[in-house]
Amino acid sequence: GTTDAQVTLFSYVVLLVLGTLYLARRRAWPWLNVFSYGLTIVTVAAWADAYYARSKYLRTELFLSVFCGLFLIALVHARRLDTAAARLVALVLLSAPVLYHAVSLGILAPHGVAFLIYLIAFTVVAVGWATRRAGPEVRVLLWAAVALPLLGWIDVHQSRQWIAPTLVTLGALFALHLLAQVDRLARTEGDLGYSDLVLMHLNGLGLFLGVYELLDRQAVEWVPTIGLALVALHAVLAWWLRLRHPLAALHALAVAFALLAATVGVEFDGRWLTAAWAAEGAAVMWIGLRVRRGWFRAAGAVLLAVAAGRWLVLSILQPVPANFRLFLDEPSALGVLLIGLCYALVWLHRAHRTPDHSYARTIAGLAVSASVATVILLSAQNRAYWEIQGALNADATFAGRLVLSLTWAAYAAVLIVIGIRWGYRPIRYAAIVLFGLTVVKVFVADLSGLEGIYRVLGLLVVGTILLLVSFLYQRRGN
Repeated sequence: GTTDAQVTLFSYVVLLVLGTLYLARRRAWPWLNVFSYGLTIVTVAAWADAYYARSKYLRTELFLSVFCGLFLIALVHARRLDTAAARLVALVLLSAPVLYHAVSLGILAPHGVAFLIYLIAFTVVAVGWATRRAGPEVRVLLWAAVALPLLGWIDVHQSRQWIAPTLVTLGALFALHLLAQVDRLARTEGDLGYSDLVLMHLNGLGLFLGVYELLDRQAVEWVPTIGLALVALHAVLAWWLRLRHPLAALHALAVAFALLAATVGVEFDGRWLTAAWAAEGAAVMWIGLRVRRGWFRAAGAVLLAVAAGRWLVLSILQPVPANFRLFLDEPSALGVLLIGLCYALVWLHRAHRTPDHSYARTIAGLAVSASVATVILLSAQNRAYWEIQGALNADATFAGRLVLSLTWAAYAAVLIVIGIRWGYRPIRYAAIVLFGLTVVKVFVADLSGLEGIYRVLGLLVVGTILLLVSFLYQRRGN
């Protein structure tokens, strides 16, 4: 017929599902619940195709919740039978809450407040169940099942009327997952596992991302305040956990560093975000060093590398500003910071001596990276200085080439001395490579463009440095 009898139809389906639940449990026929589950999906889909309208969202959602609850009961019964067939039935019925969540998101998304209330209610039930009966991997999936749709919804609903309710929702989701982790730590002596630690990072950074996405086009000036509050919260959490759960405390501290970097990035943008990321990467590597977690040190190294890439693109490769001052500009300050952090991490790794070869590789990588960054910084400053001088001096181009070669040769000599004094071969090898590049540059590029006194000076100075270094290497190197 053409008349919609949703309440009658769905009430009848509920009675049928209850009947099959009773028979399946009494006769130990778990496959009967799968048959009931399939027919329920077909019935609801057929009705929705013919009659569903947005005005019917509330009662539809209520019936879907009842259906989901009934099939979760069937799932529990199937697990208790503990047979091969029952386990397969449980696997099929496990799709019921997943399907329910996906359909609920679609139904409630056009109804803003109902959508937000649903996300909070779903998180309350899911986290409460998962904390007692599921592993941390499931809690990560449950977090993603709510956070990702919410971020998508925020991107579409950009108006001031949604700021307050969305902030409440974001705060509730964050608090529920955080409280679940704190409750677990309070009830056990052991530390958090890998998945729980990942969830700690996702939860804190996800909240900040949601706040930023919500306020970016409407009230971005609130973001730093909220960011600093989150930094303080995670710092307090780290302090509270430091004695009984040192690993969780260090991760909470790492989240605080990450949030501080993000807050600084929002407040200042541009190059200062590079500094914040570099500091965070170094802090994460230090934490990984303290807890002897190679994957954590690797994550910090990646973040430090990203900061170095941003420094190179946003600072070094940009046009020279008219007010340029040698070594007194932001690119120089950021470069010095990156180089200093690399050498500080070298010192920290050397202080934690261990037979693990990964530590030796990390030390070598950091030392060589610091040397490469120093060469880039010196080269960029030389280029900028002589580019400014070029407007006043016709010989500026020739002079710039000469000074660059001399700078490379002198720095390579310094590296040789340091490498010999420390007895550290990677530094010496890096110096030899730099010397080689200098010689190639002098004979291939410089001599073809330099004339007169510049050519003579270039050959004399580079030759002298090479002789001194070769003599020193002969006497002290090995």
